[in-house]
Amino acid sequence: MIRSMIVAAALLVSYVTTASAATYTATFVEKGGNVVLTVGGSVDTTGYSFLGQSGHGPAGLVDPSRGSIVTGAGTFWYNVGATSFSSFGTGVRTDSSSNTGDAHALAFNINEIILPVGYVSGTALSSTTTWTGETFASLGLAAGQYSSTNGNTTFDVNVGAAPVPLPASLPLVLAGLGGLALLRRTSARS
Repeated sequence: MIRSMIVAAALLVSYVTTASAATYTATFVEKGGNVVLTVGGSVDTTGYSFLGQSGHGPAGLVDPSRGSIVTGAGTFWYNVGATSFSSFGTGVRTDSSSNTGDAHALAFNINEIILPVGYVSGTALSSTTTWTGETFASLGLAAGQYSSTNGNTTFDVNVGAAPVPLPASLPLVLAGLGGLALLRRTSARS
């Protein structure tokens, strides 16, 4: 019984220590004849190379062929290292109609993220960007889920329906149920 509990505890610790410290999620949906991008989460900049500070382009754009999303002019540039994907479609640069929230950008084709001036690692980011009168097809977005873990941050780009997130406590509940099952099985043998 003790051995089973040690194994369950080791598995739980392994899961918890391999989970990313931060998650950045960008979700594109078609809504009311428009494409809407909602971004939420945070970025842990630990281990990223700071590239400098300079102005960055337009208020908002998407460039699926380059794996780029811009939700506003940011100025702190970081290299995040190699990413698992470099595009999420075949479309080319299209400027947004409107955007609200935090200004930041991802450029997966060149492994960079641009964050707001004064961004503190792990601080929440949130924004909404709209392309009026556009569709996934007109923007060249390929439906799917794209994910890359870089350092302590997982970057998720979802084109289409957002995935249902795994509750953070689920692994703990499953480990507890497994432990109870093993305990019951051991006591039934006695």
